[in-house]
Amino acid sequence: AEDASTHNSIQIPNERSGIQLHGSGSTAPSKCLWSVMSQFQDRSRVPIRMTYRAVGSSTGQYEFIGDANPYPDVPYQPYNDFGVGDVPISNEDYTRLNNNGIRFVQLPFVLSAVGVFHSVPGVGGDVNGNDGDIDSEISGLNLNLTPCILARIFKRNITHWNHADILALNTGLSTTEATTTTTTTTTTSPDGTIVPGLPITVARRLMGSASTKALTSYLHQSCPSEWSALMVGSRIDWPEGTVSCEGWTSMAKCIRETPGTIGYIDAGHGHQENLEEVALLNSSGLYLTSKTAAANGGWGAALLNTLPTSAEADFSGVSLLNQPGEYTWPMVTLSYLYVRQTLSHIPSKGGTRSLLKLFLSVLVDGATIGEHCRRFGLESLPAGAAQLSLDGIDAITFGDADAPQWSLESNTMRGAGMGEFVISTKRLTSYDAYTQGATMDEVQSVQADARASSSLTNARVDSLQERLQALETLVGKLEATIVGLKEQKQTNPGDDSVNPDTQEVPNVPAESTETVGNQTVLVGNQTENMADQLAPQEPRDTDSDVTISLSLAPRIVPSWNVAVAFLVGAVLRL
Repeated sequence: AEDASTHNSIQIPNERSGIQLHGSGSTAPSKCLWSVMSQFQDRSRVPIRMTYRAVGSSTGQYEFIGDANPYPDVPYQPYNDFGVGDVPISNEDYTRLNNNGIRFVQLPFVLSAVGVFHSVPGVGGDVNGNDGDIDSEISGLNLNLTPCILARIFKRNITHWNHADILALNTGLSTTEATTTTTTTTTTSPDGTIVPGLPITVARRLMGSASTKALTSYLHQSCPSEWSALMVGSRIDWPEGTVSCEGWTSMAKCIRETPGTIGYIDAGHGHQENLEEVALLNSSGLYLTSKTAAANGGWGAALLNTLPTSAEADFSGVSLLNQPGEYTWPMVTLSYLYVRQTLSHIPSKGGTRSLLKLFLSVLVDGATIGEHCRRFGLESLPAGAAQLSLDGIDAITFGDADAPQWSLESNTMRGAGMGEFVISTKRLTSYDAYTQGATMDEVQSVQADARASSSLTNARVDSLQERLQALETLVGKLEATIVGLKEQKQTNPGDDSVNPDTQEVPNVPAESTETVGNQTVLVGNQTENMADQLAPQEPRDTDSDVTISLSLAPRIVPSWNVAVAFLVGAVLRL
């Protein structure tokens, strides 16, 4: 292809000022890419400009292929310097590009996952209670779904959360009524109770996305009887009644703002938004969330023996869906960098092509993923896949050997580290960059402390709720005893054999306190103190009262104390 600088268009790369690189594509690794780019810009001695547009995998491929780019005499001129997608280039596009002399590589660089999230009130948490080293909130209830039930939900065949087939999979949940038909009552629920009539709102992506392709492929592969091949793709005709959401931020908002919503999103983004995740059934018959899978190596396991031997090959047959393994997540996605092997569309001045080579090499380094990407819910590649990408970078022709060559200083390079074309981990362009990094560390520390505090508070509240439930039962028994005494006295007013002192009264727990926040609740008996206060009073005999000797007061008084404690507990639970 001839040099793009001969064409009069704002798309001409060689008319750029300074050293620039620009990419576009998938939203899943966008925060990871922005983080690495930001470090490159902050730690370069000479000014560089790097951008990435998070517009979805299908747009990233469209702009990389460039067959619609308005260059009349230069076919397949890319809009971007590199594309990114969570699906490989299709066989049709791969063949078309190669037949037109366009050679390119697809470089795997990071693993992610598609998760299904929901906002059913009071229901959430990891089914296995095991998130490994990944932080999670403590929750005792989970939502399990099989692929076929999930397909029926997304097809709008199941439209309410108290459907009998959903409840059959979730024995820990309760409902006052199971249904297989549509109901009209709409309300939220207390913990663990699916209220009859709570409708299911299905949220789905508006534009084409790799997450849509992963979900629909998973549903068809796992349950073809419910999800046909006609409903597979990055953009499909969704059933009527579903809600469209553009991009992952909109999807998170759709799920959060309407109780009872279910939708799919890049797992890392869903976890960052603190959305509740559905536990899906994997190929080994285990219900698990993507967090549990990641903590047990279940993302990388999906990649074993699935890749071609060369980055120049056709990847269209690669699928990481429903791979074997105990903790393997059923919807793992692999993000690719799409790069032309001939970079005539990128200017050579300032070593721009060499900068791209360094950028690509850093992205497939596991240490980079750990520093910049894991906090966004992404995982590094197994060693074999990383080597495939490094070999693919070597297959790119970066051009002019006389152009500046960029390098990375991670360990101190005396003298050489002060070179103009060095990205140095020892350098910052301003104190603001330092404070920004320090602030991010502080924010992450505060978030970790908040999660730990929340977990402890939840545990204390659970303990107090158990005690209050026991006290509620005790109050009922005491009330029943008092009613029985009154009835006996009214039935036998002259019978001295009805002696309250001999009536069995339930044991009152010993005095104890529970602390929630800054409030201390006293529960148990204070019999002696209360009895002393009542000692001077004389017993009465009216139509509504039963004559009780003072010797019984210590046994009756605790019911008042327990009732007060119960009421305080009720207030705290509001």
